[in-house]
Amino acid sequence: MSLQQSSRQEIQNALTYFKAGRQTEALAACRNVPPDDPAYAEALHLNGVIAFRAGDAALAADLIGRAVGLKPGYREALANLGHALRRLGRSAEALAAYREAIALDPANATLQNSLGTALLEQGSLDAAIAAFRAATILRPDYAEALNRLGGALRQKGELDAAIAAFARLVALHPDRAELHNNLGVALAEAGRPAEAIEAFRRALAIDPRQTEAHVGLASILRQQYKLDEAMQAFRRAVEIDPTLADVHMAIYAIAQALGDKATALAHQRQALQVKRVFSEWSGAATTARNILILNAPGDWQANIPTDFLFDKARNNLHTYYVCDDAAGSAALPPCDIVFNAIAEPDAVRSNLLLAERLIGTMRKPWLNDPKRVLETTRDHMAAKLRGIGHCVIPRVRRAARRDLAAPSFDRFLTAGGAALPLLIRPAGAHAGNDLAKIDNGDQLAGYLAEVAADEFYVTDFVDYANGDGHYRKYRFIYIGGVPYPFHLAISRHWMVHYYNADMDSDWKRREESHFLADHSHRFDASLQHALEAIGQTVGLDYFGIDCSITADNRLLLFEVDVGMIVHLMDPIAAYPYKHRYVPRIFQALESLIEARIAGAA
Repeated sequence: MSLQQSSRQEIQNALTYFKAGRQTEALAACRNVPPDDPAYAEALHLNGVIAFRAGDAALAADLIGRAVGLKPGYREALANLGHALRRLGRSAEALAAYREAIALDPANATLQNSLGTALLEQGSLDAAIAAFRAATILRPDYAEALNRLGGALRQKGELDAAIAAFARLVALHPDRAELHNNLGVALAEAGRPAEAIEAFRRALAIDPRQTEAHVGLASILRQQYKLDEAMQAFRRAVEIDPTLADVHMAIYAIAQALGDKATALAHQRQALQVKRVFSEWSGAATTARNILILNAPGDWQANIPTDFLFDKARNNLHTYYVCDDAAGSAALPPCDIVFNAIAEPDAVRSNLLLAERLIGTMRKPWLNDPKRVLETTRDHMAAKLRGIGHCVIPRVRRAARRDLAAPSFDRFLTAGGAALPLLIRPAGAHAGNDLAKIDNGDQLAGYLAEVAADEFYVTDFVDYANGDGHYRKYRFIYIGGVPYPFHLAISRHWMVHYYNADMDSDWKRREESHFLADHSHRFDASLQHALEAIGQTVGLDYFGIDCSITADNRLLLFEVDVGMIVHLMDPIAAYPYKHRYVPRIFQALESLIEARIAGAA
């Protein structure tokens, strides 16, 4: 046997060992091929492939690159060189290797798929789609290329084409759960929820542990307000993978909507054990602003609900939970502006202090000074705003439980110069939670027996019924000191909330529509002056107030609340005027953000 024949036999032996998983023997066989033998390029190539599979991409690129240098036109080595260079992040060189290989073998679908993958990693979306399409034309049943084509089309926003690719894939491989899931994701993004639900359920029938399908199904059910079903699906996902922090936060939100505060907080704690920053990325990745939102752990009252506030088409939103062990600003994502959404000075005072220190280290423009949020307790606001003209500001006093128990309560009344009836609620409570009107000592005793809180706010009660026997509560949202009407609730009961005010009545909606269109029809010049003075005195970039108008035409202020929600969840068919006027609030916030960023430039 000649030396060349011997080297060829060693290469064949090496390949046999390699395919059998006997890498050490494969390498030994390669070493028996001398450097001056024509087969040496193949030995180098096989050594490089073994190094690549062992995780050493740098060695692989070196060995395979030498093989290509010794044997120009070595198509298989060029393809594997592309793989190694991709692993090293050397995308331009990888693309050159793949293209040279394709020039040698243009009908190779695998090479077209590899080229598409490298182009996708480089951000060349259109070229990647063309390569994946070429691969699927060459091999119509090429599952990997079809899947990547569908993903790239989704990324580009060509959802119908993506759905077609995934549908082909599912028809070819009906038993693969992840493919049904990918089809479901594209259908959901295309606004075809019924078909998406069916795809997710098919995925779960094949593989009940497909977490992405549980999350996709739950997300659609949540959008449809099927909260119990959504909760079940989200919970199944975190049972399979407890590290899904975003899913824990979704459960937190749903549990609060269902009135299960304990479950909500438990899942929030689990989420924050995994990570502290939750990001929502806009589709305009290169032009979008980055807004860092500061939140505090706690229930829905702790923070401004920001889900509806910002234009998600033009803003990347990064919500950071400021905890007792808060990280420094270096650990946070880059941002253009900081929005302090921590809202409840009684419940999360320590988090506001941390936020204040954090903002001080960031050298970024910001909205909603934590120091001023700390001043928005009910008692402090009542005292601070009392001098505003054309306003009625009921007195608010903070009281410990012991101060309200008999006989201390009589001394409490005398010391404050107050008289029954009074309003009482726990410190830090909002939305009428545990709010009661106390007309006598027996009612107070019964209230204290039922409400387990240590501190309370006690407020003078002002009867604000109108001549028609209804109570009206107007809500304004302040953006940059300017009040924007948000809603009007009209009720027969003094404790007015929008959700229980029966605003389905046509006459109530007409009145609310007139208020939102132009509140000056009801709030004359003196009342508007009072509104403006409240905005200047509070001094926050974003907050809300609830108020009414007394019989003698003064503004009756109920509360200043930083955490008031602004949304457009009311059905447009029933409340078309809200969808016409409420967006002014969002637009004003966008303009304020733009101005604040420009001013800091």
